[in-house]
Amino acid sequence: MNGQPRRYHVLFVGNGLDSRDSPDEAIERESDRLTVEVATDSDEALERVDERPCDCLVSRYDLPTTDGVDLLETVRRDDDTLPFVLVTDDGSEPVASRAISAGVTDYVRHSESVDTYATLTDRIHEAVDRARSGTRAGEAERHLEAVTAASDDVHWLFSADWSETLFVDDAYESVWARSAETLRENPRDFLNGVHPDDRERVEAGMDALSAGDPVDSEIRVNADEQYRRRVRVRGEPVRDDTGAVVRVAGFVRDVTDRVERRQRLHRAEARFRTLAEHFPNGGVHYFDRDLRYQFVSGDGFQAVDIDPKDLQGNTIHEVEQYAEDVTETVESLMLATLDGAHETVELSYEDHIYEVHSVPLRDEGTVSGGFFITQDVTERRRRERELEARAAAMEASIDGMAILDGNEEYAFVNRAHANIYGYDDPEAFVGRSWRMCYGEPERERFESEVMPTLFAEGDWRGEATGLREDGSTFPQELSLTVTEDGRVICVVRDVSDRKEREERMARQNERLEEFAGVVSHDLRNPLQVVEGRLEQVRAGCDSDHLDAIEQGIGRMEALIDDLLTLAQQGDSVTGRDPVDIEAIAERSWRNVVTTDASLVVDTDRTVSGDAGQLKQLFENLMRNAVDHGGDDVTVTIGDVEGGFYLEDDGPGIPESERSAVFEAGYSTADDGTGFGLNIVRRVVDIHGWEIAVTDARDGGTRFEITDVRRGDP
Repeated sequence: MNGQPRRYHVLFVGNGLDSRDSPDEAIERESDRLTVEVATDSDEALERVDERPCDCLVSRYDLPTTDGVDLLETVRRDDDTLPFVLVTDDGSEPVASRAISAGVTDYVRHSESVDTYATLTDRIHEAVDRARSGTRAGEAERHLEAVTAASDDVHWLFSADWSETLFVDDAYESVWARSAETLRENPRDFLNGVHPDDRERVEAGMDALSAGDPVDSEIRVNADEQYRRRVRVRGEPVRDDTGAVVRVAGFVRDVTDRVERRQRLHRAEARFRTLAEHFPNGGVHYFDRDLRYQFVSGDGFQAVDIDPKDLQGNTIHEVEQYAEDVTETVESLMLATLDGAHETVELSYEDHIYEVHSVPLRDEGTVSGGFFITQDVTERRRRERELEARAAAMEASIDGMAILDGNEEYAFVNRAHANIYGYDDPEAFVGRSWRMCYGEPERERFESEVMPTLFAEGDWRGEATGLREDGSTFPQELSLTVTEDGRVICVVRDVSDRKEREERMARQNERLEEFAGVVSHDLRNPLQVVEGRLEQVRAGCDSDHLDAIEQGIGRMEALIDDLLTLAQQGDSVTGRDPVDIEAIAERSWRNVVTTDASLVVDTDRTVSGDAGQLKQLFENLMRNAVDHGGDDVTVTIGDVEGGFYLEDDGPGIPESERSAVFEAGYSTADDGTGFGLNIVRRVVDIHGWEIAVTDARDGGTRFEITDVRRGDP
């Protein structure tokens, strides 16, 4: 012996670990004690071993026609002592379990981040040195040490009857929160760290392993953490040459985070489905990259003739013959979504308007599909149009309109409101108190009376005195309303012109009252004196002039009556009552000197009005018929669309004169006052009706009074 270390012969099976060097060159560069030859597959490796025994066999797991574990099992059938090192590209636990069961010497996981050849060279030296020195650890423990060095899992090895703990690594204590030493003393102690509800299932799995069946299950462990730790347990039986189970081996992997993620995913999916199935007034659609709907649901489908189930699994072209523009829009939106775009479009379908929001679904950065979130906005659009119309109406209104917020400050003011108060810009009001529009006396009245009433009753209407920007004041009508959210709607109207008219009317009425007094007293008294003297003269003298004087006195009395009626008539109806036209017409007829004239009433209509004024209307129309139609005239009263008529069979009124008959002072009779029909028109006007003159059926005059419903309460 020359004292030089012995060189070992190594057979490497499979491809190299990287592209830099061949396996033999890379390993021999790491160690001058190793001589390496390479076999491409398992068949060549077995031939080489038969021809020339080696000190260590190293095999890649992935081989051309089989795998490294199959090669290991073949080798072990003839030689259970040859050091065998398995190299894998990942930490697959099933591969590790198979390798342990087959009797692997060591297990190296290849990684691009470390120098695997250096690690592999050290493991080869250790394996060969152990085999040569005869000081190997127990076979099972050695197998597991090789695997656990490359894994974070808890690896274990027990006797087939669970009476002996052959191996457990230190990770057991952190996962189980129990002592590994106690487990070695009592192999079944790990059951005390299993959730009570899971122990029966674990014991069943132990029995299955002992009987030769593999197990794979999830359980809850670690009493110190209230069993919130979840682990996956996988076990494999280890058999001897006769096939009998002599050991059970496996690993435990902490899957708490994975289970929690899975549970969170399930909860999220459940929430999503619940939301989608009850999505209000719309729907949720999920489609894949083939533009095929995979999930569709929502309450909005109840309003249209579509079943969500008919959409699922189909493209938009396969579902229903939509309008071409709808199909094109949806398809374009799908494609844009799959390109990563977020878009919103509006679609019309079956008289509904839908707002469609698209959202791409990403899986590790890649768009794998997309969502459509649709909302039926038909009613919203209708309300928006209505609001726009209202806003336009408010802006165009001649009345001032404003909205006060919860702080009683202006939030909105239309242009008319600004104009009424003498401001050029409505924005001059926004953010300021309503108090800017009133002087001190009115502010005090509003704060003490108006506003408390408004908030107590919900609205207030009345008159006030407004304050313009230039300091002048004006009378106004004001309407205030409180909304449900505490805002105040204000509508204001400048009534300066109306107040001036009312004042002029009051002065005019005073003069009319004075005139009526003069007419009633100062004119009637002299006429009565003249009428008395006429009777005396007639007793002592017979002259044709006396009849003319008497006619003149009668005309003067009729004129005085009509003037009093006009002066006392007023401009409005002071009270309305149901008035039977037939009854009021018959009473009026009795007050008219009719000689041989006749009245025909062909209506049972009842109208709402002032009975005294309607009686005046009928008397004047009847008197006009008798005066112009003669002693034997026939007056007829009947129904027309929207009202009633009164006609006679007299000579009628020429069409050219009909527009003038209602003017004060107009008369074609020698003894007429010219005020009778003017009084009729004023009665019609103050009731809110319409009157027209036309031809009667028998050639006379017909007065039609319509729009009577407009005057009804």
